[in-house]
Amino acid sequence: MAEAVLEELNKKEITGIVTTHYSNLKVFASVTEGFFNGAMAFDLKSLKPLFQLNIGSPGSSFTFEVARNSGLPSAVLTLAKSKISEQKKDLEITLTEIQNEKQYLKGIRKNAQSKETQLDEIKKQYDVLKKDLEKEKKKIIKAYAEKKLEDYNEANRKLEKMMREFRESEHKKQKFDEIRKFVDLNRNQLEDGLADTAAVEALQFTDDPIQVGDFVNLDAGLEVGRVNEIRKNIAIVAFGNLNTQVKLEKLTKVVKNTVAPQKVYNTSKTIEEKAAFNHELDIRGLFKDTAMQALESFLDDALMYGFGRVKIIHGKGTGVLKQMVYSYLKGYNGVSKFYAEDSRFGGDGATIVEF
Repeated sequence: MAEAVLEELNKKEITGIVTTHYSNLKVFASVTEGFFNGAMAFDLKSLKPLFQLNIGSPGSSFTFEVARNSGLPSAVLTLAKSKISEQKKDLEITLTEIQNEKQYLKGIRKNAQSKETQLDEIKKQYDVLKKDLEKEKKKIIKAYAEKKLEDYNEANRKLEKMMREFRESEHKKQKFDEIRKFVDLNRNQLEDGLADTAAVEALQFTDDPIQVGDFVNLDAGLEVGRVNEIRKNIAIVAFGNLNTQVKLEKLTKVVKNTVAPQKVYNTSKTIEEKAAFNHELDIRGLFKDTAMQALESFLDDALMYGFGRVKIIHGKGTGVLKQMVYSYLKGYNGVSKFYAEDSRFGGDGATIVEF
């Protein structure tokens, strides 16, 4: 009768809420278009209602659990259970298990959301600490330069005092002039370095996307350059008269009005690094991921320092490393050609790269 009434109401497109303990209606609603099951949430430990409506699945009435908790005699409960069919018992058990599972999954989802919120907060704290660390690093560099300059000035004052004592001596005048020239030359170098650090400290940075024409700062360095071109995740940046390819993730955008008219560029540091650069890279015996990281860094540095030709030693072996190198070189901007080394110097076990 209940199913027939609901079918007629459904034909008339009646909207409403039907409450029931009939298990057949729960099955009817799950297989009939136009109906949706719902159930009120229930705390299975305390056997108390939670006053929360869950749409989408039927729930158990918890008839026997509530009856037992209310103190109904066990004989009555046993008699009641004997009066229901096995099919209905199985359905009630299934519905109870479903509700238990839903509560368990709800707890897991809530815990996951909490962990995600904590992770977001940790990431924000990390970003703040990273920026603070960069500022502190630049302050330390400046303080170190100032200390070196002060020490140098003190030594210079003592030297000048000594020089005054024998400056009048004609035969030592030439030696005095040589020493004084050396002092002035080194003072200028220190003062230039201090000016560089002061200029970088005055810069203001922004998280805005980097575009062509923007000024950028190279992470872990004092260099400031202008972006001339962007290819996917690679930027072509001009540092002074030197154009180099740098990954966008290694650059930070600089607010334009904080950049001095004469760009900051530590050429002495670049010269030292270039002099120490080894134009051969040996990746034999490395895992593929490690070899790839070494290859990327090696090619970036070689291009930045202006090398026209480098050598990559990957060995013959199974050919996996060689295939990885060739595949990467094909997509690397700046490479004009690459080929196997001469047989006298490694043959197929090494690759020559020309930029």
